[in-house]
Amino acid sequence: MSRRMNRLLLSTTLLLNSVFLTTSDINSSKEINDPKVRITVWNDSPTIADAMTTFYARLTVDSSGEENDETLYYYEWKDDVIWHREESQVSYTYTQYSVKYTELEIDQNHVMEVKVFKYRNGKKRGREIAKERTAFLITEFINGNLSAKQQNVTSTSEWTYATNESIEFTADIYDPSHYFSSSQMLFTWELGNNKSQNTTTPSAMTRYTSPGNYDVKVDIKAWVPVPFLNTMFNKTGHFHQRIKLMDAVSNVAVAGNSKVTEGHHSNYTLTCNGSMPITMCWAFNPTGKCEGVNQTFSDICEEVVLTKTCQFNLVHSFNATGDVCLTVVAYNDVSLGGADLDIKVNKADPGPSPAVTVSMTTLAVLTAFGGIIVTIFAVHQVIRARKGRRIEVADFDFIRSYKRRESTQTSTFAVFGFWSKKKTEKKPLINEYKSSATKHKYSSFQEIL
Repeated sequence: MSRRMNRLLLSTTLLLNSVFLTTSDINSSKEINDPKVRITVWNDSPTIADAMTTFYARLTVDSSGEENDETLYYYEWKDDVIWHREESQVSYTYTQYSVKYTELEIDQNHVMEVKVFKYRNGKKRGREIAKERTAFLITEFINGNLSAKQQNVTSTSEWTYATNESIEFTADIYDPSHYFSSSQMLFTWELGNNKSQNTTTPSAMTRYTSPGNYDVKVDIKAWVPVPFLNTMFNKTGHFHQRIKLMDAVSNVAVAGNSKVTEGHHSNYTLTCNGSMPITMCWAFNPTGKCEGVNQTFSDICEEVVLTKTCQFNLVHSFNATGDVCLTVVAYNDVSLGGADLDIKVNKADPGPSPAVTVSMTTLAVLTAFGGIIVTIFAVHQVIRARKGRRIEVADFDFIRSYKRRESTQTSTFAVFGFWSKKKTEKKPLINEYKSSATKHKYSSFQEIL
């Protein structure tokens, strides 16, 4: 009975140990790795098929541990493509591993795993102290991209360039293993402006005269010699990039009064040419005469506006006398321009004193009032004169008419009820007739005429 119990206990112990070891192997690297060791792994993919892909590993060991820079480590590399195993004894804490992949594993994401062990006396010791993975890609076509540059143009936006300036495009082939170093290549360029070029070098140059968007394309053909064989591998690639062209800012100008008065407002107009949008900024510097526009002036502008038309109106009030320099800067994504204007601020005229102002106002009122009186008097005289010129022709009783007329020769003229005057009317022509008729005894008015 006791033997049976001992065998059962032994079997149970072995089973528990087996379960424990299996569970430990499945646990994550954080649980099985040495907490004093950290590992970083990377690679140089994407790489084209038949070229070498290199993987790198670097260990960081806590200084409190027993390891030092001269400690040897044992690395095991394993991927999910061909299940490579590479045992490498290395000095220090850095290593690398290179492998060539064929076209059987192209255009798929793969994983390379590395495990690190302690290495002593020429052997791998204990369990792994670090483990990490890195993803890599093998491609069928040449890897790389396009780049472009312009002389004397500083663009603030990616893939944006100035018109009427030469642009050099370059096909940057990504080839970390120098696979294409001895190959022959042909580059066929489509530049988007109805121009194409064939070059044996990875560069092409052109100029665009109109703003807008352009598609730049290049097709690459490479003939790669195979070592020790009288043959070549044919490799191809295609790069594409859309670019934007803008007109540079030019003809920046500022117009407005160059002589102003202290305390007064003045209007100024800023204009320029160039592709929109354009940012405008300005500053009034009371430091004397203008000395030209500083091209870095946009960093210290007092006001900044983004405009869709290259014209802006501003109003400024000058609060002190002296020389002022108005500096204007306009810029877009490809260029910057500026202009300035010298302004002389004069002292304001103090004007007449309050007493003089009141006297002038009173004089103006009195003058206007006198003018009204004169106008009324003149109108009255005209009306009265027109009434006095009426002639009665039908009445030939000259003597009686004359006496009756004399009785009404006087009249009274009054203005505003406080001034009156008697005035004798002039004798009309018919009175002369009456006098002559009495003296010479004419029988009718026609004899006199």
